[in-house]
Amino acid sequence: MNLYSLEENGLIEVSTIPFANEKEIQTTVENNLHTIFELEFIATEFSVSNYRLDTLAYDKENNSFVIIEYKNTHSYSVVDQGYTYLSLLLDRKADFILQYSTKTGKQVGLNDIDWSLSRVIFVAPTFNTYQLGSVNFSDIPFELWEIKKYQNKTIALEQKKPQSRQRIETYRDLDVDQVEVVDDIVVIDETYHLSNVSTSVVQLWEDLRDRYMELGDTDLNYKKHYISIRKNGIRTRAICFVHFYVDYLQITISEGYIKSDGARSGNFLEITDPENIGERRVSNSRDGSSNYEYYIKVSNVRDLELAMPLINQRYQAY
Repeated sequence: MNLYSLEENGLIEVSTIPFANEKEIQTTVENNLHTIFELEFIATEFSVSNYRLDTLAYDKENNSFVIIEYKNTHSYSVVDQGYTYLSLLLDRKADFILQYSTKTGKQVGLNDIDWSLSRVIFVAPTFNTYQLGSVNFSDIPFELWEIKKYQNKTIALEQKKPQSRQRIETYRDLDVDQVEVVDDIVVIDETYHLSNVSTSVVQLWEDLRDRYMELGDTDLNYKKHYISIRKNGIRTRAICFVHFYVDYLQITISEGYIKSDGARSGNFLEITDPENIGERRVSNSRDGSSNYEYYIKVSNVRDLELAMPLINQRYQAY
């Protein structure tokens, strides 16, 4: 990805600066873990058995552990290392829970963690063709993120997402430990959310998704209970949250929150709904603030057409 600075005499290319080593990449990510990946930092250089994990993080929304590894070379297999770490996590659950409790002060049990949503993230300046091809499967529980540093103090991250819908166990000889990981780990993606819905709901989702993906400045964020459509890939700019049911979609638009002193959040937006197709719900927090959300049930094409102007209000407001 080329980056340019807009100057009076035209575009000036901003040069990349190589990272000094893997530790610099690690420090950059760990110091900004929530901003980059929406994760809670737990430990650095966490030792389990004979392995040392670069970063151990926790996904609060999915109640699952995330292992992050940093690379500055191409001489490694993301598949082999990824499966080894996930197998280690599933085999030594008590060690991870102990580390989490020590860090956070919270007491959790084995059943409080969703082990099926565990995953490994690899962060590197580049990945070679072999590495990209080795994880080009729909059910791979790993994420590859390329990180670049530019001379104008800019950091860019890009996820290299799988393009194939094929499943890895169908096309690769897996050893016993890897098979156990495949059986125990669930990859949250579009297929996961569409697996138990009607054909009409699939069509409604594809219509909604395509309208925003065609804009070029939106992306999808997959969580266990919903898919969010976000503007410019920014966590705080979620256009809407889509929950999937057998016969309908529930679309939630976050309007924002009002503090106890009456001050509104910076992106607060009161949705205007002339057709009254949705409803506003307000939840109150212990600090006295109130969170406003607008709920829309979409069961057919007409519902979606009426919902689109409401969703667009949130999109245009960002």
